[in-house]
Amino acid sequence: EVLIRRGAIGEAADTIDGALGERVTLRPDQTERLAAAAIGAAEASLQDRSEAPATLRLIDAVRSRSATLPEPLHRARIVLLALTGEPGDALGAVRDASREMPASALDIHRLAIQALREAQRPSEALRVAEEAGLTLRPIAGPVALEWLNLAVTQADGESAERAVKTIVDDRVTRELFGANQRGVQPDDGALAANLAVEVGMLLTQAGADDGADALYRLALRYNPRNPMANNNLGYRMLERGEDLEEAERLIATAYEEDPTDLPTIDSLGWARYLRGVLEDVPNEGGEPTEGAVTLLRRAASMTDPDLDDATYVIVHDHLGDALWASGRADEAVQAWTRAQRVARRTVETLTAQGSPESEWTLGEREVAAILPSIARKIDAVAAGEEPPLAKPGAPPPAAAPPAGAS
Repeated sequence: EVLIRRGAIGEAADTIDGALGERVTLRPDQTERLAAAAIGAAEASLQDRSEAPATLRLIDAVRSRSATLPEPLHRARIVLLALTGEPGDALGAVRDASREMPASALDIHRLAIQALREAQRPSEALRVAEEAGLTLRPIAGPVALEWLNLAVTQADGESAERAVKTIVDDRVTRELFGANQRGVQPDDGALAANLAVEVGMLLTQAGADDGADALYRLALRYNPRNPMANNNLGYRMLERGEDLEEAERLIATAYEEDPTDLPTIDSLGWARYLRGVLEDVPNEGGEPTEGAVTLLRRAASMTDPDLDDATYVIVHDHLGDALWASGRADEAVQAWTRAQRVARRTVETLTAQGSPESEWTLGEREVAAILPSIARKIDAVAAGEEPPLAKPGAPPPAAAPPAGAS
């Protein structure tokens, strides 16, 4: 105790190890006195991290000779390991503390998550959050939110999917996310699907496209007619040139659920283009099935470059392709030119602002990627050549990535 109070933390740990040996067990009163002194050392180590290894040795010396470690020392050990330990050390300390103090397990996990976040160790914080969510059931709201947030920021689609499944399985979806969704019953398929879609969209923004696809598929298991899941997954399949018939079926389902949604109208028009359905054709009942030109004209009429430049550029680019393929060359060039003008404005604004690409929104990155392909089409027409269009039945030609992208 005297050595600890003098700040000789390493000597104190050596003294306990040397004088007591490994088989000696401290009495509860001895543990309490040493713990009180060690807590002060731990607080000092948070300010001077060079003392952290010695403080951790001291805590471990007390812990190995005590029936249980007082909760404040468990907490100090977790925080110090979060700041200075090897990967996995903090999680091990959380498990130790939770075994000895099961009633405090939730608070202990949350302490570790916060400490690892502050130590800029988000991947380890995610491991702790996921373990808390999977073992402390039913999942607590704060843990669910931390788990989802960390999974998204780490672009870990598999962990995000496990989080959504846990939330739904524990029937806490409405408690956490459904307060404003009237008409949706607690934890029914519609609410669960909405949650999965929201997480999928966040994963898309984080660049975890495969993880996003898995969340959209999960949403469709909860509610097969969820419009956003159907449209988003269907459009992703179009982008990759995967099973165009199935992609169109998914998007058509979304269109049936919400025929006024601009992204869905564009998606369906693009699906029809890629499948070679350019003009309206009668269906089996004799009613007209809208072709790519009709759908994309309608989508283009709904866009506003001042409200959403990315949607404007994408839709007018799609429309230009459909118009060219249907023999309307002049209108096609006009559509591409409109898309090019807005895309250039967006990229020039970002360049003038000096915004690093890492801070661009998903829409801004899409616009920058599309701009070169639009220019190639316009230049080809001006040179009397065929523009490089996406061919029906095949994926579209790859767009050039933004400058500096890999």
